[in-house]
Amino acid sequence: MVPEIRVLHGGDIAREVAQGLVSCLASRARPTRVFEMADYLTSGFDLVDVSEAPETSPETTSHAYVLVVETAEFENPADGAVTLLRDLLAANKKSKTTPRRWEVRSVETSDATKRETASPQTRTEPRRARFAVVAVGDTDVMAERAAFRSKQNCASDCNQAGQLADRLFAACGGVRIAPRLEMDVSRDAAEAQTKEWVDRTLLPAMSRAEAE
Repeated sequence: MVPEIRVLHGGDIAREVAQGLVSCLASRARPTRVFEMADYLTSGFDLVDVSEAPETSPETTSHAYVLVVETAEFENPADGAVTLLRDLLAANKKSKTTPRRWEVRSVETSDATKRETASPQTRTEPRRARFAVVAVGDTDVMAERAAFRSKQNCASDCNQAGQLADRLFAACGGVRIAPRLEMDVSRDAAEAQTKEWVDRTLLPAMSRAEAE
């Protein structure tokens, strides 16, 4: 059975990009599901307290999460992406008074049921989440772009929220399976960029991960 790809979108433009991504994956016979990033718990992962977990690396999920994260004005995440980024930032905060470790782990209902009914000797920890990030931005809303109407900016200049999500998800134990895609939607190339990333980056990475 081919593992599915779960696409989460945060932001209005991110939703449109996610729809194009899902259509592209469907045309390549890859099973997908789509979720609102603000309700990321419904997609099957959560930030879990692993402070007392064994110092061993748990298995990874067979499916993968693709986070489509939109950056709005002034480098801020779009409203739909705020909840996840806020929770990831909180999970990465550590101090002498709050030494707990939080990591991204699968929280499937079936997994939870198995853990409850399994004996202590066979009980397994939640799996680490495989992930990749699609960062979505628009240089037309950048302050310096509005002032100078210049075409000198690049995609990385308007994708701070996606870059942050990528770093934080990995810092919280997520397993990055493919390099981040960054797109500037003002260049009208989102569809072509998505298809190229799926064919040349995401699906080959998924195939390698499935072969492991």
